[in-house]
Amino acid sequence: MSPAETRKNQILKFKKLDPLDRLLWCLDAGTEMFSNLSPEKQKIYLKIKNAEKIKRKNRLAKLLKVPLGN
Repeated sequence: MSPAETRKNQILKFKKLDPLDRLLWCLDAGTEMFSNLSPEKQKIYLKIKNAEKIKRKNRLAKLLKVPLGN
């Protein structure tokens, strides 16, 4: 079986999962990928993640016209 066929079969199996199992699979895969990163790359990822979280928070506060309590 070629890698493309294997990937296609994995996607078909994933589509058959119920939503909770899909979510759990994604969380497990993400955690595994993060743990396989080098410590330097984990720090970079966390910086990017935190910056994105702040950006979303600021956008939501602006949308809701809520003052941010820095």
